[in-house]
Amino acid sequence: MNNCRTDLLTRKIYPKDQLIRFVISHGGIVVGENYKTKGRGYYVHPQSLQEEKLLLRFRKYLKREIRKEELECLKSAIIS
Repeated sequence: MNNCRTDLLTRKIYPKDQLIRFVISHGGIVVGENYKTKGRGYYVHPQSLQEEKLLLRFRKYLKREIRKEELECLKSAIIS
């Protein structure tokens, strides 16, 4: 359990390497490359990316509105 993290949406625990790290930095969200990007990180399981509820969670932690376009941009950055 030492190298596990909790999925932001489902609250299930997964090994860290099965999750994608998003980092809130300078008022925006970026995909955390290799788990070393500075900033407040949140972990999301790839299956959770398809959930609309994810937008609500990010809004809560960002303390601002997040547009669907922003989330889609993050999803496409993960795929490429």
